[in-house]
Amino acid sequence: MTAATRIHPKIKERRVAVTKEAGRRRLKVAGAAGAMVLVAAGLWGLTRSSLLDIDEVRTVGAGQTLLEEVVHAGNLRAGRPMTDVDPAASARGIEKLPWVATAVVERRWPGSIVVTVTERAPVAGVARGDGSWALVDSDGRVLTLIAGPPAGIPHVHDAETVPEPGAEVAGELAGAVAAAAALPESLREVVGGVNLRPGGVELALTEGGVVRLGDPSRQLGEKLRAAATVLRRVGVGEVAVLDVTVPRAPVLARS
Repeated sequence: MTAATRIHPKIKERRVAVTKEAGRRRLKVAGAAGAMVLVAAGLWGLTRSSLLDIDEVRTVGAGQTLLEEVVHAGNLRAGRPMTDVDPAASARGIEKLPWVATAVVERRWPGSIVVTVTERAPVAGVARGDGSWALVDSDGRVLTLIAGPPAGIPHVHDAETVPEPGAEVAGELAGAVAAAAALPESLREVVGGVNLRPGGVELALTEGGVVRLGDPSRQLGEKLRAAATVLRRVGVGEVAVLDVTVPRAPVLARS
């Protein structure tokens, strides 16, 4: 070896030390990365294990809606990983159930789901051609079918078709339901039913007379107030036909 290529022993020793230190640092980095991968894999595995799956579903506020319906509609089956549950998506599914107006889905770790629902209220019972009755809410949604006429809410007659629970009524039937929902307390006491007629809707009074509303989509509030005012003045038993299709000029035919 020539003098030009000789390396001082101390310099050579320093180079070896630097190389070893770099190797140790690479080993440390690789070890840390491997540990992170193992931790992530462990955490992912934990989320898929039975320790963090759905063990229980509870409902709050559900009187007419069955727990089984909520579980199915919200895709909240037992054993499903809690991390897979999308509360907003589950709530939208549950709100498609006939009785449910709103739903809030909460995850309570490690394995419980709580569903808080607000249910709809029937405002009218609609007679169906097969003898059954449909309970309908103020939005026109059919809530359920029952065997006989419901008590405590107005009855709607002469509907041509009534959809199944979960669907909404339409057309003239929607107008009749809207009229039933809008009845003030003073009229609820004397109205026995809401009838669909050519050109509109009429209220059947308990004493035998009728109140003609015409198209319920126009000035419904004014028409009902006019009817209540006339009935209060003349008495229900005096009315054969009360026409309030023009609410500012009601026409009364006495019995």
